[in-house]
Amino acid sequence: MAKKNDLGLIALVGDGYFAVRKKTGGMKGLKLELKKYSPKLRKHVIVKEKKLK
Repeated sequence: MAKKNDLGLIALVGDGYFAVRKKTGGMKGLKLELKKYSPKLRKHVIVKEKKLK
């Protein structure tokens, strides 16, 4: 089960890659969109914030 402050970052390319990150106080009202390395595709992809279930 995910903790309250954890959020999921899902890759937009649909390769199944996701990452878990904590939100700090300065990021409360923002939806994160980051570039992370996907080991399946072996390149950087854009990941967006989604709530973990």
